[in-house]
Amino acid sequence: MCLSASNAHLPPGPLVHKLAMHCALFIAEIAELVCSHLNITEFSPSSCRDTPSDSENVNEDRRALVALASTCKALLEPALDAIWKAQDSIVPWLACLPEDLFNMRPALATEEDPLLLERPFAIDDWRPSDLNAARVEILTFEYDARFQEIFKALSIAFPFGSLFPRLRSLSWTSESNCEEDFIHVRVLLTPTLLSIAVSYMPTVINCSIRSTLTRSCPRLVHVSVQIPDRSHSIGLDEPSLASNSQFAQSLRRIKSLSVPTVSRAAILHIGRLPDLAFLCMDNLLGTELPYVHNGEPRTFFPALRVLHVHRLDIETAIQLIQMGSKFQMESLDFRWNEALSRREMEEFYNLLAEFCSHTALVNLRFGLIQDPAIPSLEFVINTRLLQILFCFCNLTSVSLTSPYTFDIDDFTLMDAARAWPRLERLELDTLSHHPRQRHKLTLQSLYAFALYCPRLRVLQIQVDATETCTMACQLPQYPPPHNQLTKLYITHSDISKSAVNAIADVISTLFPDLRAVTFPCCMFDEEFQRRAELWEQVEGLLPELAGARE
Repeated sequence: MCLSASNAHLPPGPLVHKLAMHCALFIAEIAELVCSHLNITEFSPSSCRDTPSDSENVNEDRRALVALASTCKALLEPALDAIWKAQDSIVPWLACLPEDLFNMRPALATEEDPLLLERPFAIDDWRPSDLNAARVEILTFEYDARFQEIFKALSIAFPFGSLFPRLRSLSWTSESNCEEDFIHVRVLLTPTLLSIAVSYMPTVINCSIRSTLTRSCPRLVHVSVQIPDRSHSIGLDEPSLASNSQFAQSLRRIKSLSVPTVSRAAILHIGRLPDLAFLCMDNLLGTELPYVHNGEPRTFFPALRVLHVHRLDIETAIQLIQMGSKFQMESLDFRWNEALSRREMEEFYNLLAEFCSHTALVNLRFGLIQDPAIPSLEFVINTRLLQILFCFCNLTSVSLTSPYTFDIDDFTLMDAARAWPRLERLELDTLSHHPRQRHKLTLQSLYAFALYCPRLRVLQIQVDATETCTMACQLPQYPPPHNQLTKLYITHSDISKSAVNAIADVISTLFPDLRAVTFPCCMFDEEFQRRAELWEQVEGLLPELAGARE
């Protein structure tokens, strides 16, 4: 029986089987509990890729499960179930088929040659793999051209069924140059599927499979449809837009949905879904949504907790927020297609304060895709705008982008730190930077976060660090509470050479664990290069100063 893609990690032989097995292991629940204790990562369509350390832990747990499977009969089946439950490729399953069926070893050795079928399938070929295929519940697969011939053969061999009949979660990612690959996903579709995340080019052939996806997988509750190059979602042609929208309108039990762009009719449909909690769309430019007048019932998006739109205008955003009642929104992420005026921002921020729960919101992000054509303070985020957001008292992550600068001072950030004591991440970013531009913020503002935001881990801010000596004298003499800041993005902050040591001393005092001070790379501006070199000197002094305090 095949345990994994390779049996190289198996012990020389199950000698332990000859010993008496403990009576407790005859209890199925105990055997399953022993195996489930090893943490095999479940691949979720909405989660990010595992980090290298996570992958190492998963591989270690898999080796431990293989050892358990060969220890005694009671642990064999539970261990095999755990080993096969979550897979990040179909290669282990292919390895369970007869060796002479594919050019498996030569192709995998180069990672470039295609996998080819070297003889026709026989009835007996499937028996070794069927049992393990039934154990697979989670599959994350990156399709590339090497698998093209294999999937063609599998499509013929499985005209009506699925390779993995108990599959619950499927993530399919395609290379951006594969234009007719998504059709091969059909051999992985099964009625048991609850979650699907796919990324493919929006060709006519690829889009066609969506017409029957909800019939093949009627129990879907988590759906993510993405395009490898997000820029393609901006100018989708009418057939692709219609296909997206019809697919969205066919969903009935959905709880989370991520799509490139959809029509007004599709928005109205998904807005009425009672369980929709997560909604992410790439582009809503030009989408006309229903305008809800004062006094009219706001019945859309009753369960929505997360709303992300990567490209939209202010009119669409206002209509979208007004469609719901008192949102229990937890995460809001909008990327404006163009800079908003202060009047537009104030209207929208006040709308959020009216329609969104002040205690539920924890993640707030407003990005900006392009600068205004003519530089003007009319598009700059100022103190008044920031103060409107202070009502959201449980924010842990705030990211705001201003075209040129932030018209706020140290006292404003002191109030922000008091209003958001749970902050873990604060990003005040700007799209354009000018060497002669002066900033009201100084290093004095850092003390507010050290004092009132002990959970803060990441801070992005632009300050004027040329008056450090005066600022250092004004700092309270008692140290702030222990904080967790480890990353400081200083943007294009100005700094004087004579103040490097004093700045490093202040930063090290406020944030003892801070080791990384990041300044953007600027190869074509001498002034920014000068600043980058000085901030690099500040960063180099931090470990020495922290060690001296210990």
